Amino acid sequence: MPGADHDAVASGKVAAVIDAAAPTDPARFRATFPASRHGVGAARRAMTAFARACGLREPVIEDVQLAVSEAVTNAIVHGYREGPGEVVVTAEAAEAELVIVIADSGVGVHPRTDSPGLGLGLGIIRSVTSRMEVVQAAGGGAEILMGFPRPARAHETRRDR
Repeated sequence: MPGADHDAVASGKVAAVIDAAAPTDPARFRATFPASRHGVGAARRAMTAFARACGLREPVIEDVQLAVSEAVTNAIVHGYREGPGEVVVTAEAAEAELVIVIADSGVGVHPRTDSPGLGLGLGIIRSVTSRMEVVQAAGGGAEILMGFPRPARAHETRRDR
């Protein structure tokens, strides 16, 4: 990916491609992970660190971990059922919420009669987020947008208080 740095996210097993612009803006994150079980863990760890840096606390951080794991797994199981792919994770810390988007360029959102899971992933995500949207791209692929509440003053620095 042009203009990107490589960052070892999962103890050498998974390299995430981190957008070169992301490190300059602490309120934004963008990385690409392989659509694999190792990619699920790497995305979860990256979003956990980002959520903490944005001032989120337990139990909201646990909700971020669960929702990101479910969304990335959903992209792998449903979006890339016929082969390998990548999952793009973006996040932005707005004043009142942390917004995380999990995107794939797979086959899109379609029911699966042969689904290996129980079909609970989106319901779980909905139960731990303040908002959730699923968007299917016209050319294939899907995005899951998830919102998590930020503490009222988490965006202020210690000196501002």
